[in-house]
Amino acid sequence: MTTIYHVNDFSISPIGPGRLTLITGTIYGVALNDEKERAEMADAFNETPYKLPPNAPVLYVKPHNCVTLNAGRVVIDADIAQLIAAPTLALLFEGAPNTPTGIALAIDLFEAHDSVYRPAIRQQCRDGFLPFGASCEWTPDILGKTFSFGLDAQPPLTFDLKQLVRAPAQLVKDISGFMTLCDADALLVGLPLKVNVPKGTLRLAVAGPGMPGLTVELDWEQSQ
Repeated sequence: MTTIYHVNDFSISPIGPGRLTLITGTIYGVALNDEKERAEMADAFNETPYKLPPNAPVLYVKPHNCVTLNAGRVVIDADIAQLIAAPTLALLFEGAPNTPTGIALAIDLFEAHDSVYRPAIRQQCRDGFLPFGASCEWTPDILGKTFSFGLDAQPPLTFDLKQLVRAPAQLVKDISGFMTLCDADALLVGLPLKVNVPKGTLRLAVAGPGMPGLTVELDWEQSQ
């Protein structure tokens, strides 16, 4: 029998094939871990205040209110000018620190914003803005896999993890040099694909070979 836990009003269960994802710890995301994005921002990196590109992983936190499970519904507030959907892979930690034992598909949702220096709390951390799929066991050959991402009935887009500045294993190693990824934490490895979601889009879906898929419905609020 699978034990079901309840954290912040969503149901989760232990890591395992096809099981819902256990996230009682902190959910970290990694910004600027995409080679193409860093190349596009090369001029901005040379501006004040830092005048250099980051030389360590840049982390942000998605609080638990953001989590939506597979087949869930995400309400998109009427004041959001442009919604971005970034399908990605989450590393799941259970037991020994800094040791991923599971993986899951995820979609990092956020409102478009310009600054990479000022924390975009309002744009990043709205309710439901992190759909999470069921987990499966971590496998080191994940870099060789191709994933698909679709909006409604449009032809799906494809992405992989080869363009990440730091591959998952290197990312964990570098992060563990200045902090500990603990039991029940999750780490989004980067955002290799960012898609402008047209208003009125009703469904987002991400899939990967040998992994449980992830689908969520979007409910767009109307302006008053």
